[in-house]
Amino acid sequence: MNFNRKILNWSIIITLLTAYIIPGQSSDGFAFKYGYPYRFFTMYNTEINAGSTIMNSTLFNIDRFILNILIMYFTFHILNKFINKRSRKDNID
Repeated sequence: MNFNRKILNWSIIITLLTAYIIPGQSSDGFAFKYGYPYRFFTMYNTEINAGSTIMNSTLFNIDRFILNILIMYFTFHILNKFINKRSRKDNID
């Protein structure tokens, strides 16, 4: 099976946008998790100091991020096949 780069690019973009569009989930009042269907970005509610960086207060789970991309890719791939099959059938009739 060959990967369709256009579908893969859209899958990555939409996966990243879900962290901004879909509301986050608070697990314990200390951490807020973002992403859909699996939460891949976590932001911790910590105090900001002079020497703090963004790496001190966030966690990016690459495994869940890749899993989300694959889920989106296969969803779009199946929809694309269905639409193409449907349009070919309509052109024949």
